[in-house]
Amino acid sequence: MDRRGKIQLQIRRYINSILVKQAGNGKPVPLREVALAERFQTTRTTVQRACRELIAEGILTRIPGRAGLFVNNESPACRGPGVDFRILCGTGCDQVFDFAAQYIIDGFTRCFRDFYCGYCYTDLLSSDPAEVARELMEIPCYAYLWIRPAPEIYPVVEQLIDSGFPVVIAASYYDSNVPPPESNAILFDYETPGRERAEWIHKNHFRRPLIYSGCSEMIEALSKQLESYGEKFDSGSVVWFSSSSEILKKLPETVHKFKPDCLVADGLIYRAFNLLAADMPELKDIPIYLDNSPESQPFRERYPDWKIYLPPVSWCDQMFRIGECAAQMMREMLKTPGPFQNRKFTDFKQ
Repeated sequence: MDRRGKIQLQIRRYINSILVKQAGNGKPVPLREVALAERFQTTRTTVQRACRELIAEGILTRIPGRAGLFVNNESPACRGPGVDFRILCGTGCDQVFDFAAQYIIDGFTRCFRDFYCGYCYTDLLSSDPAEVARELMEIPCYAYLWIRPAPEIYPVVEQLIDSGFPVVIAASYYDSNVPPPESNAILFDYETPGRERAEWIHKNHFRRPLIYSGCSEMIEALSKQLESYGEKFDSGSVVWFSSSSEILKKLPETVHKFKPDCLVADGLIYRAFNLLAADMPELKDIPIYLDNSPESQPFRERYPDWKIYLPPVSWCDQMFRIGECAAQMMREMLKTPGPFQNRKFTDFKQ
């Protein structure tokens, strides 16, 4: 992207922040070329050239008898106002997290329902932080929702934040090995579901729990809670998985070998249970703790004789809520650019 293209992109983003601030006002917003040149540290000639296409598209206009340029609120290109953002996922083909990511995105877009809101996924072409930051800055969009970026990419996040670019991160805070970014993060609560699982095991006096999970943060919280009850936690009782095919392979052999008195599992296990039910009739005699998700009720109706427990709080609702909180902070950043301190989603009022 040449310099004129970069300046034009920066002006487009700046105009979008004006539209967010002026939503519902309907009055044309003045822009001074000299002020734009100063803001983006370039010449007035470069600004004029960059604005020509914006004038042709109807985003900017001139008003007879008035000096300068104006944001044309009546243009279809400005109607809404519009927010075009990109979604970045740091977990590749992780089925467990992709399931959660969609609820986060749904919560995010719901909070922009009074705007035109377009989004798409973005694949990074480089692993070098400086190149990635440059690549992202040149993509024609106004903001990024970055879902669980890998720690090695945090310098990119910091560069975007330092440049004033609106970026909100959805990241876990309950992981002893991976600290969250230093700012602009809405933090997951894996600690609460871990404690809830431990309380269910403790109150029902289970001694041989078998735990299927793809989430280390939740397991860490569960183990600490059990130990606080004076109960020994056997790390060998945890079966890790990242796909339903792994569950199909591991569940029969571990149940037969471990002979558990209860089963605690993440939501992805629903897909495997439908295939295993006929082959493992003994499952109906084992109390099972499952995530409360949209698949829960149909599953219970299909297997009414199974001993299934669902927690009162829906895990999917939690993911949706994280998306809502991310949208709230994104709107604030579009109005007033700048970083914000990391916040747990439980800090936000419903």
